[in-house]
Amino acid sequence: MSSTIAPKSVVRYRPYRSSTVVTEELYDAGNRSRRPVTAAHPTKRSGHYLFFMVLGMAGMLLCVWLGQSLFAWISVGLDDFHYGRPRTFHIDATVGHEAGTTPSHFIAMNLQGRIHIVELPGGDASKPHVYVGPQLLGPDAALVPITLRFNDTNNDGQPDMIVQFRNSQLIYLNVKGTFQPPDNH
Repeated sequence: MSSTIAPKSVVRYRPYRSSTVVTEELYDAGNRSRRPVTAAHPTKRSGHYLFFMVLGMAGMLLCVWLGQSLFAWISVGLDDFHYGRPRTFHIDATVGHEAGTTPSHFIAMNLQGRIHIVELPGGDASKPHVYVGPQLLGPDAALVPITLRFNDTNNDGQPDMIVQFRNSQLIYLNVKGTFQPPDNH
């Protein structure tokens, strides 16, 4: 009884998904003999990788959309915490309209998308000045914070009021005890 046993260095693969077997010559490095070895290669390629690639891309788009939504929600929440609703900003500044040594108090508000600034002169808050600014346009215009700062922009020795919102600013010149809107310069 003689049985043929394949050498241990030869590995035979049997295809289990395809009935077609492609034979290529592989050589056993340990035995250095030149015997062909049969290796199975499926002839039909699987298309499942395309499904997973599309699924991954859709998942990434969903992650980007959720991230942007989360960032916008956090940004509005921080503005709510800092400026409140309606958006309100307070600052004290000495601008030359005061009756004493007390600085004037300024309140900048965004009321339904319209800029309103109230000046309470230092030493006599019974004579407020109200400045109505432009109407803001765009989505969520009522949620835009309005801030103020005071600098001498025209070198006349009087601090001018600079109104900042979004990426814009308006300069109200300090003339004769009041601030002149930018369209009256």
